[in-house]
Amino acid sequence: MNMMSRSGPIDPGSRDPLTPRCGLDGAGYRLFVRALADEIDGQLRPQARNDLLRAIGERVARLLPVPVVASLEALEIEMNDRLSELGWGSVRLELQEEDYSLLIRHEDPPRVGSPGDPPGTWLFPALEGMYQIWILSQPGGDESLKVRAELASTNELAILRCARDDEMAERLARRGG
Repeated sequence: MNMMSRSGPIDPGSRDPLTPRCGLDGAGYRLFVRALADEIDGQLRPQARNDLLRAIGERVARLLPVPVVASLEALEIEMNDRLSELGWGSVRLELQEEDYSLLIRHEDPPRVGSPGDPPGTWLFPALEGMYQIWILSQPGGDESLKVRAELASTNELAILRCARDDEMAERLARRGG
């Protein structure tokens, strides 16, 4: 069988971590991830858990990098290509000129059942890390930019925002979080 990826043929016997293997998809995989989520929640405080998930999201972004592009529209297309490979929904990017931020609307985000607050949002810190790396890899990417999920997120729509760290802190203080 000759399978193709965006970078060329895939050797079915390869050790590529992005190549699905028997048992790493479907119900068995979801069950494993759910058990992993429950175990992590049982052993880590929420901030430590979120830091770990953010780091995992950053690693995923490095395994599936987006190329340098010249426009927000092109970045959205490249991000959606990577999300499609993962089966992790889709994204819309919207520049918010009034507060110098980038609104990230991630539809049909990955879930591990009901964990998270609100329910179904447990993996959102991983999305934060993933978008952080993809955005910082672009021209003008700057370490003072941070991606964080907004309180208005639901299990069907992750609303994230990329802004300078000091502006993000001010936004959080205004909303009481």
